[in-house]
Amino acid sequence: MDCSVILSAIIQAAGTVLAAFIAGGFIKKSVDSYFLSYSDKSFQRQNVIKEAQSDIFIAVGVGNNFFKEYGDDIEDKLKSGLHVRYMLLDQGRFNELEWYLHGNFAKDISVHTAMAAKLTQLKEKYPTLFEFRFFHEYMTASYICADIWPSLSQKSGLIQIMLYQYTIRPRLSPIMYINPEAQGERFVATVNSLKNMWQKSDHSPYRKEPIRIHVPGKV
Repeated sequence: MDCSVILSAIIQAAGTVLAAFIAGGFIKKSVDSYFLSYSDKSFQRQNVIKEAQSDIFIAVGVGNNFFKEYGDDIEDKLKSGLHVRYMLLDQGRFNELEWYLHGNFAKDISVHTAMAAKLTQLKEKYPTLFEFRFFHEYMTASYICADIWPSLSQKSGLIQIMLYQYTIRPRLSPIMYINPEAQGERFVATVNSLKNMWQKSDHSPYRKEPIRIHVPGKV
């Protein structure tokens, strides 16, 4: 066989293998940077609160640990005139989520009460800039958002999403960041979902009536 043909085949094969390694590296890098957890020390997680330019929206089960870490940043933004909306679960849903995540190590309801008291203090201090409400349905993830209200900013809009997983502590849960430039329609859909949740929330930490789940064909 012609040596040039053999050499050409070897070069092509080597190129294919190299391309596969490069592609594999890019894929791994993409995945690693997309799904991360608070316990992962290999990346610098973005401080969505500090990066916010016009507004902040927070949706969490209760957020007591989050507030310990970012409470000062939130108040700094309030002092600078940014509007902050904070949504947490009502007491019943909080208890459900805690058992879902932690089982026998679930937080006591006093944690929820204490968090509501802190949010009330912020509301009293910044009555025109800070709002908080209780959500009475299920929350499958927490969301920390910058610049999505009243309309999302194509330039600075950013959302951090952390999944709530069965028997998994939040510090080990996957975290991802989405923005309107990279995720497009998915980002818009997420923003619309959060706004719908906010519209369904209110100022009562208790559910007034059981939530009815519609089953087709049954009343």
